[in-house]
Amino acid sequence: MSLHLYRNLTEWVSRLRGLLGALAVVVWLTSGLAWAQAPSASEATELERLRQQVQTLQARVQAMEALLRQVEALTAQVQALQQVTDQIRQVLQQPTPTPTAPDQELERLKREIQQSAPPPPPATVEAAASGVSSSRAMNLSLLNPEITITGEVLGRYTDSAHETNHGHQEAEPAHADHAHKTPESGQIFVLRELEFGFISMLDPYSRMKVFASWEDGSIHLEEAYVEWLTLPGRLRLSIGRQFMQVGMLNRWHLHAFPQIDPPWAMQEYLGEEAQIAQTGLYVAWLLPKLWSSAGEVVVSLVVGDADGFRGNSLTRPAWLAYINNYYDLSKSTFLEFGASTLWGLAEREPRLRHQIWNAFARLSWTPPEQAKYRGLDVWAEVFWNRLETFLTTAELEAAILPAPPVWRSRWGGFVFAEYRLDRRWLVGLRADYVQRMDEADTHVWGLSPVLTFWQSEWVRLRLQYSYVRTGRPDRPTEHRWMFLLTWAAGPHKHENY
Repeated sequence: MSLHLYRNLTEWVSRLRGLLGALAVVVWLTSGLAWAQAPSASEATELERLRQQVQTLQARVQAMEALLRQVEALTAQVQALQQVTDQIRQVLQQPTPTPTAPDQELERLKREIQQSAPPPPPATVEAAASGVSSSRAMNLSLLNPEITITGEVLGRYTDSAHETNHGHQEAEPAHADHAHKTPESGQIFVLRELEFGFISMLDPYSRMKVFASWEDGSIHLEEAYVEWLTLPGRLRLSIGRQFMQVGMLNRWHLHAFPQIDPPWAMQEYLGEEAQIAQTGLYVAWLLPKLWSSAGEVVVSLVVGDADGFRGNSLTRPAWLAYINNYYDLSKSTFLEFGASTLWGLAEREPRLRHQIWNAFARLSWTPPEQAKYRGLDVWAEVFWNRLETFLTTAELEAAILPAPPVWRSRWGGFVFAEYRLDRRWLVGLRADYVQRMDEADTHVWGLSPVLTFWQSEWVRLRLQYSYVRTGRPDRPTEHRWMFLLTWAAGPHKHENY
């Protein structure tokens, strides 16, 4: 078909070329006559019409020549394909080669194996029932909560110098001042925590979270609550026991802290555990975009027995207010800052009140194209602690009349900066300052560089040194070395909370 089309096109092009030559001769003769004798108006019009026809025919001839070249290229391709088809047909028509002796031996062995193999057993009712039961078991397993286990091994040594009765300096064994769950004297390594986390979606509207830890030979319940995540009005509600939103870090679990030990202000003002967990009602409201990129307000009413913050029945619970603002400064930088306050009772009988005011800020830089290899985080947090106490014995002796309880105020805080060197290594430095509640005019400050290595997403190693100025004349300086191994297994490993 292509050859027939090719012949027709060649014939039409030849005819057009002949016609074009005749018209060119006519135009030339007409032009000569016109040059010899001035043409009339009708002759000029006819001459112009002939010129236009010649130009039109030239354009058509050029188009036909281009089409002819395309047809020639297609004809060459068809001929090449015809040659390949002929070669394939010749190969297929060749007789199949006779298998060699090794191939015949292999085929014989295959036949013997197939003949000696027992036939497959027919499907039975028991097998079908077992398949149904296994699929049912798989469906039931989906209802089980997601379980995560996190463990931490802590190593710590403290070199603290104190003055003896003879006036010289000597080393003191490690102690637990301003250290959270650290080894006792004489112990270098200890299992600081073994945490078990259980998370499950109860239904499309609510989720359960339970966290328990094994510490000091016993089980401690850290958190157990149910939360509703999609309430109307941009609200989130949780009921149960959980860490309260005091500042940035109190809500986090211990293994998620960016340093080995919590900041000293948290250890001094938030109780023996350096964190406050209470049972009650927690309401969070996601703010609309009024003045920041995102914001959140949290209000909590709790009745519990946390050290330093107890609720006095439902008529006078402890309560917390928290606000957080988030600003996107650029594609790689965000700023977060906020404040919180917590009011409760230090003791129920006698009734002594306790207040904590807190302000915090965080600046984070993470380039999107290198999020796993570069980054900088800068944290700052300040605590103002107000505790109602009775006068000391010396103050009571100096007082003329019985004195009511008085407020004692102390403040402290920290600044922490952490830089990501690559995917595995991070370096950081924390500066702490705190005023002791139990010792007047005693100020503690120090510096703590920390080095973090992520062996994998399951295993993390951390090394930290702390230089401490205790503010005590008998033990003015301490040097602390800490090592922490953290591992986690499960779907929610190393989550903050």
